[in-house]
Amino acid sequence: MTFWDSDAIVFDNCDKWCHIGCVNISPSMYEKFGNSSALWICPICDTPYHSRTIFQSYLSSGNSILNPNSYSVLSDSSAFSLSFNINDSHENFGDPVATSSPKPPVTKQLKNKNINRQNSLRVLQINFRSCKNKVPQIENLLTSSKPDIIIGNETWLNKDVLSSEIFPNTLFEDVFRNDRVGKEGGGVLIAIKKGIICQEVYKSKNVELIAAQINITDTKSLVIISAYRPPNKNDIDYLKQMIIEINELKLKFKNSTFWLGGDFNLPDIKWPEQNISGSMYTKELNEAFIDMLNNLGIEQMVDFPTRKDNILDLFCTNQPALITKIKSIPGISDHDIVLVDAICKPQRSKQSQHKIYLWKKVDIKKIKDITSHFISELISQANENLNIDQLWNKFKEGSNKIIDDNVPSKITKSKYTNPWANRDIDHLCKKQRKAYNKAKKTGKQEHKDKYKKLKATAQREIRRAQSTYMQEIISPQLEEKPKSFWQFIKAKKQKHLECHH
Repeated sequence: MTFWDSDAIVFDNCDKWCHIGCVNISPSMYEKFGNSSALWICPICDTPYHSRTIFQSYLSSGNSILNPNSYSVLSDSSAFSLSFNINDSHENFGDPVATSSPKPPVTKQLKNKNINRQNSLRVLQINFRSCKNKVPQIENLLTSSKPDIIIGNETWLNKDVLSSEIFPNTLFEDVFRNDRVGKEGGGVLIAIKKGIICQEVYKSKNVELIAAQINITDTKSLVIISAYRPPNKNDIDYLKQMIIEINELKLKFKNSTFWLGGDFNLPDIKWPEQNISGSMYTKELNEAFIDMLNNLGIEQMVDFPTRKDNILDLFCTNQPALITKIKSIPGISDHDIVLVDAICKPQRSKQSQHKIYLWKKVDIKKIKDITSHFISELISQANENLNIDQLWNKFKEGSNKIIDDNVPSKITKSKYTNPWANRDIDHLCKKQRKAYNKAKKTGKQEHKDKYKKLKATAQREIRRAQSTYMQEIISPQLEEKPKSFWQFIKAKKQKHLECHH
């Protein structure tokens, strides 16, 4: 064992320190060769050392305890020469046991979570298997996971269902959809959080595919594609048409970051090796998808099962280095949800702020006195030659000034919370997530059964809580307390969207 107050050697060529014990130099040898002018060979980098300031000994200071800097380098020419040639010694030093080089202390920087959140995007890739009957679960998922983007498959929506009936417009105002026409099921969507500047850039008429573009601060843009290949499309023609349209989008936005997500129903491909081991679909079909990825230079990132033991829900990108996290979380259907965190700074519109007056903190008597004085002055001015518009402006300006001067206020931003959520539901959802993680980790059937049971219980309680809330706001008490009802109606307003091809 060596101590920091032991004698040591410093080598300027590699800037490394060695305790004499680490390089097998005895104290007697240290003293013997300390005054030698011979050449030293560095035991670390094997280079000759010509400096006269190799050793630093406590003995040179006369008293090691009183020397505050035990390893200060001697640069005075009057200092003794402490170099010697290793060949002059009859003892073999051997290789150093250990070396060290003092490093300056590193100051830890606290992370600003708000800044990091603005410079990143969180994506949820969801196979819904019908959105309409899962609205409470979707709202609970949005508040717990806080996604910026949703890539959705199997929405089962049609033109009669507004997007605002599924996603609160206070969270997701831009929802781009491509619903299946003429048949039930299917459908894809991309939902983007309110405030992120985006637009729809493509909507396929041949396959279930839609694309949106987000303006990025540091790069040109981010292009997101949501695609779904139904399992009954066994022929190669459907996938080939989808590949053609994806190729066209990649070519059109060749300088953009590219995200492709969706359920492609290709369980035969083993990721990330890209081996084809199953026979559910033809080899030609599986190879066509793999060739598309390789030709476009995009990488498939999901390497964990998303439905039973199969990897069906895929997330592909041409910038894999930007992906900081990708994992599965409990789904709202028979598919798990793919959660992706990426380094990406989108352009955002300035969020509107609202001024709220705190009337409970008002001095009512003071306001009455000021208002009474103001009304008296206004009445006296009414006898002057002022028309009705001038009187109205004076009344409005005076009233606003009284409120601003005498009523406390605060500035707030819109924030969405589930009005029907409660502590019991939050606790139940946490238990569900823990059971999900444990089942994934162990793979035991008993843990899987426990998770399925908790998932069913959580979904039932979420639906019950939402139903109770709806009954309360549409109760006979509506005339007495209409605020909750109209807040609910306001949240269901639909924004008109345009497609930019």
